[in-house]
Amino acid sequence: MNPIYMWFLAYAIPCLLAGTAIKLLPKSKDRVGTPFITIAVATLFISIFVSQYFIHTSGFVFPWYPKALSIVAYVLSVFIATRLIGKMSMWYSPFALIQELAIASITFLLLPSFPIYLIILLIVPIFVWGHSLRTNRWLIRVVLLAVLGAISVSLFSTLLDFYLLAALHTLLGAILISKFIIYPQD
Repeated sequence: MNPIYMWFLAYAIPCLLAGTAIKLLPKSKDRVGTPFITIAVATLFISIFVSQYFIHTSGFVFPWYPKALSIVAYVLSVFIATRLIGKMSMWYSPFALIQELAIASITFLLLPSFPIYLIILLIVPIFVWGHSLRTNRWLIRVVLLAVLGAISVSLFSTLLDFYLLAALHTLLGAILISKFIIYPQD
């Protein structure tokens, strides 16, 4: 199957449908509430499973096994996130891991077929769009999420270690949350 079709089926369609559903749901003060998290997590798992299926049927082996340093970095990032954002880190830390696995899975699938700049262009805009940008700091968020998404794709293409990226995502996300740049005051 053509890699662009695999990207479309494994990443673009699920993310765009979920993002649209979330944006169309009635507005509430709790933008990170249960329906939003449920839709987002379900979408990420669908994307991961479809990407992994295509990876497997293409004859590739995904780099599941973390390096020891990556596990230490992730545990430390969860600890720091807990200090910065409290109980919110209980859902944010695993959610960051799942997001990075989804990005890593689609990146890994596309790496043999496309240059890194094109992979970034295929993944990052949807990643940014998938985050609710209805806030008075939307421009800052767009720029930060685009830069962080591009860094994530680039680092994974080099390191092939999504656990380390989940550590960075957790740490940087907790800092942005604690500074009210993203959740909970959207």
